[in-house]
Amino acid sequence: MKSVNKMPKHYMEIEIPVPYGLLKAKAWGDPNRHTNKIIALHGWQDNAGSFDTLIPLLPESLYIVALDFPGHGLSSHLLDGCPYHDLVFLMDLKRVVDHLKWSEFTILGHSMGAAIGLFYSCLYPKNVTKLIALDMVKPLSFPGHELAKRTGDCINAFLTLEQKNSKPPVYDEETAINKLIDAHAIYGQLTREAAQCLLKRGSKETADRKGKYFTRDNRIKAVLFQRMDSNALYNYLESIECHLIIIKAKNGVKLDPQEVNDRFIELYIRKCKSFKLIQVEGQHHVHLISPETVLPFVAKAFSDSLTNGCNGYQNGNNGN
Repeated sequence: MKSVNKMPKHYMEIEIPVPYGLLKAKAWGDPNRHTNKIIALHGWQDNAGSFDTLIPLLPESLYIVALDFPGHGLSSHLLDGCPYHDLVFLMDLKRVVDHLKWSEFTILGHSMGAAIGLFYSCLYPKNVTKLIALDMVKPLSFPGHELAKRTGDCINAFLTLEQKNSKPPVYDEETAINKLIDAHAIYGQLTREAAQCLLKRGSKETADRKGKYFTRDNRIKAVLFQRMDSNALYNYLESIECHLIIIKAKNGVKLDPQEVNDRFIELYIRKCKSFKLIQVEGQHHVHLISPETVLPFVAKAFSDSLTNGCNGYQNGNNGN
């Protein structure tokens, strides 16, 4: 990859007002000097710190805003009685874009953030020029006969969490790190350094400085994601138009059988201005744990014109 000036390590904290409080974000670069604008969207129960190791390696010619979704990181929690839903995340993303006055931009999304990016790209196809999806091929879908039960189970889980309504427990630094690593174990082994990146925004020190507590809203453990079967989701994603790059970790999350993924990959090849699927070594948080693994492909996505008719498959080990 051609040598370029890297993003400065320093960033600016920004706030976006919303009806229930503030959305917080980290911004790298100069919005007045750089026209290549990117919004970075983290995964479920993570925060903007998910991109702390990757963004400083990217070209300094970019302006990147890494958002904390509501209930995550330093952003406000939803009011009592209000459930978390991916439609809420989509609405808040639109609020952020309107606040920034962006007409065209790129979405860099990891996991849930990539799924939100896919939905947003279909809702506002003229505004999203590119979408870079990290370890996410498609949003969740379920067999039609399971939709009612899964929705009911999620509502019950949310109401149970809501009734707890207690102060978050306090941990010392080492315990907080281990708790975070254990919570992510289902997705692969989170390193200590990666956990510390997430803890910077994902925890706060108590007033007496005797410990830390997690800042995320406990209710986000039961987000009410849109419940669709594969056919409904396919019809939804028919509206996608942007350039799409999926960087899939070989040992990452596997949500669907390969034949289901293949059907959506064929859709992307047909509908997107261009499409690439790149496989890289690593686990679900590869962009945070080993940013150099995904760096060549993310950086190239920002500098590449990505011609139409691009074949959908590429092995990340080739480095091209």
